[in-house]
Amino acid sequence: MKVFLALIVNDVRLLYRSGYIAVSAIVIILFAVGASRLSIQPAGALADFAAALVIFLAVMSPFLTVGILLLSERSEGALISMAVSPTPLWQSLLSRTALIAALSSAEMFVLFFAAFGSNVDVPLLLAGLSSISFISILFGVFAVAPHSALYAYILPMTGWVLFLSVPAFAAFADLDALWMVWHPLAPAQHLLAGAFGAQGGLPLMFGVAGSFVWTGLASILASRGLASMQRAEGEA
Repeated sequence: MKVFLALIVNDVRLLYRSGYIAVSAIVIILFAVGASRLSIQPAGALADFAAALVIFLAVMSPFLTVGILLLSERSEGALISMAVSPTPLWQSLLSRTALIAALSSAEMFVLFFAAFGSNVDVPLLLAGLSSISFISILFGVFAVAPHSALYAYILPMTGWVLFLSVPAFAAFADLDALWMVWHPLAPAQHLLAGAFGAQGGLPLMFGVAGSFVWTGLASILASRGLASMQRAEGEA
């Protein structure tokens, strides 16, 4: 536990130094002030659209943040230090994922809770946001692994973000959600729709189970990506 907390503190320092925490705080405040001035009707009739909007807004920030953080560590030689340290790779991955997910989820939670208020199921909203953040971050680790510079990562990152946003685009186009069951964020979409008043039952069961499955699969890919980055730095 002490090692895990030390990793969290280190990541906080890195994010603070990069300005990410300050920007997150400003964004949260602006979201709270702006969204609280909106007057949105009960969310049930807008459940699918609201869920799609959350996905569209929530994917980019965690995906981009973890990529920039790892590229910065790669350029500073920190990944080599991590590779030779006794700290298990999974702890480093978990600490980073948990921290970035907490910050990005807080931004989106403040925005949508301030806008919809008591019309939102808070546990389901937090579950959906956490699912999006964790899966986006873990896929971000895997996506950034082959790259050593931000300019080379921009185009692949854009492609990944568009891919992860597919359920949102499908909902905006009024496509049946069944077409999206294969997608990594389809379970999160069902959790979010439930948070905004959509019917529960099987969709919510799929949302919970699917989120755990995709988080597990993304964790495997992220672990392999981070390990490959460390090996590449050690061989350089």
